[in-house]
Amino acid sequence: MMSSNRSDYASAQEWLKVLRQDEAWLSQQVRLQTSQSDNAGVHRDDAIRRIGQGETFEFWEIYRHQVEPVVREVWEMAELSLPKLKIQTIGMLSLEWLEQQAGTCISVRQEKKRKEPKRKVSKPDRKTVCKPQTLKYYTHGNNSILMKQRKRVDIVFLKFNEWGWIDSKTSPEDFDSFFKGEPRHCNITWKGNSTILTILLQELLKQPYITKQTGCSAKSMVEQQFHKTANSDRTRLDADVPDKIKLVVIILDINNPLPERYGRHYDDYDEDDYDIQDAALMAIYDGQLRSKKGI
Repeated sequence: MMSSNRSDYASAQEWLKVLRQDEAWLSQQVRLQTSQSDNAGVHRDDAIRRIGQGETFEFWEIYRHQVEPVVREVWEMAELSLPKLKIQTIGMLSLEWLEQQAGTCISVRQEKKRKEPKRKVSKPDRKTVCKPQTLKYYTHGNNSILMKQRKRVDIVFLKFNEWGWIDSKTSPEDFDSFFKGEPRHCNITWKGNSTILTILLQELLKQPYITKQTGCSAKSMVEQQFHKTANSDRTRLDADVPDKIKLVVIILDINNPLPERYGRHYDDYDEDDYDIQDAALMAIYDGQLRSKKGI
């Protein structure tokens, strides 16, 4: 359960990150995902009721439905208790989720209804209409599994930063969104070469813990999500890269226990406790972890 003491959080951003992993929001997210599309209006009314008509609602409109800046503003109002802020923020997160679902892709039917221009033009490519694909990694409906998966993604985020594969300014929330399986722009700037990215995605798509999606390929994600040119030439990889890719594959497999550090498993740690050195990579070399597929 989340703490209600502001002193337990370094910032509003840290508090929001903890809330995104709290059972109250995860349970609400499951309800939204398993609900019929006809109930969207009911969920929307419930979310607005949670937000209320006070300062939170006003900032929600000012910041054009962006949760993080609203929380930063309201955080400064000491008279608003954290339990009340939690309820209002879950309402905003619910609205954010509903709006993302509604705006994921412009349907082909809507495109046909648009007025044809006077000059003859080719029909829009469906790839330019839809948002780019993401990996469908998270398992919803089981909070215990979902929490383990989120911790594994946190470790991969730290490793990518350590290896210089992504821009250091990439937010954990944007990185997390790449594993949700929802078509969206994740705002992740890839700093490694395109061959690393292509082969990494190819290997992840082979794994049983990644749900197969129609039209979701390594090539399409490299080009549409990361705006790079796909390249599968393994001779372009530095000597240590295949082992790093293998490490990512193993970390994301929650059936693989990661090596113990200080008498505890990595899965028992909060994000700030993760040792981001290559202890796990050393364990692979020592044969302590199993890998179902070689690279």
